[in-house]
Amino acid sequence: MKDARPFPTSPIQVQRSNGTTESFFSPTHQVTVQAKENDMFFTPSVKNTIQKQDADQSPSHLHTRRLRQLTPEESATHLERVDAEIAVLEDVDETTLTEDAQAAIQLLRVFYTQGRFQFWEVAPTLTLAAFSRETQPSIILIYLRCNEDGTACQPPSFNSGTLLHEGIHALHQERYRGIDSLYRQYQRGGHVNPDYYRWRVWTEYNTRSEVILYGRRDDLRAPLTITDEEHYNIMRHPEIRELIAELRANTSDTTFDPRSWNPRHYRRRR
Repeated sequence: MKDARPFPTSPIQVQRSNGTTESFFSPTHQVTVQAKENDMFFTPSVKNTIQKQDADQSPSHLHTRRLRQLTPEESATHLERVDAEIAVLEDVDETTLTEDAQAAIQLLRVFYTQGRFQFWEVAPTLTLAAFSRETQPSIILIYLRCNEDGTACQPPSFNSGTLLHEGIHALHQERYRGIDSLYRQYQRGGHVNPDYYRWRVWTEYNTRSEVILYGRRDDLRAPLTITDEEHYNIMRHPEIRELIAELRANTSDTTFDPRSWNPRHYRRRR
């Protein structure tokens, strides 16, 4: 195995703007920037459908077919782009970013350093990238969108905002580890805690909110909160609407508002 890098057994320290630090633990595990033929995600075969357990994604993402994972050689140029886009995020004036955005950017750099980005040819999808908790450790997938038959694959279309979106998902997964039990419950079938569906709306809503705030980073006077109009537009997004429909179909919660729900009781204990 080439270029294998062990995960630290000590916590990853994320520095906050107020001088405090937050710790994220990575499992003691070997990852490699070079994909392995026997790796569960390195599957050159034509069909590899995203499974039910990739539940961080909206229902529409579940129709995405992974056709082929790019080899390390094919991924090299795309990884350079990832590195460059993370550098764009790192160069932003921290006073224009929320603390969550700052922590997510640092976590993206950890993902890059530990080889936790993968590139996949997929069809059909409108999705540019996805955070996946299918493996331990979790990974970020960058998609090359192809025709239904796997031909005419387009180069990956992502930017710093795309990576920030997935970085916020990764931050949520690291910070609220109590949610893992809800995912396991969902995978087993049967009764599912309603908070599972609330969480899915909440995490997607907040990733989109953070990207909106990042989009106005050049305005040093802009508040670090979204406006009512921006909230309205997020709630109208097809992905959010789909997740809310799923929430209402599976629970009695018909008035859920992601702005007022707080998953603090699922937060990792220090």
